[in-house]
Amino acid sequence: MFLGCGREHAVRNILGKDHSVADDGFAGVKVIVFADRPHASLLKAAALIGIGRKNFVQLGSTALEIEDQLRTCGPGTGRGAIVSLSYGEVNTVSVIVVFYP
Repeated sequence: MFLGCGREHAVRNILGKDHSVADDGFAGVKVIVFADRPHASLLKAAALIGIGRKNFVQLGSTALEIEDQLRTCGPGTGRGAIVSLSYGEVNTVSVIVVFYP
């Protein structure tokens, strides 16, 4: 569920508030999910909602590496971002949808 909500928000950050992925599709926006060791269920969910398993990027181990990876997304890039942080089990997850200035 959270990936679907994140997908909507990430695409709206690129295309504008009136766009709905559920109604209008991705419209050329690629959504990248940054994750640290994603659980298989997260990859399956990404496949089911159209993000795709291949659009997962392994997070770096330092804040600078993460910041560099996130800079590849945002307005003008055609790429939206979702950051998924899990804590070792499928029932505990934090989701950060990236806001662009």
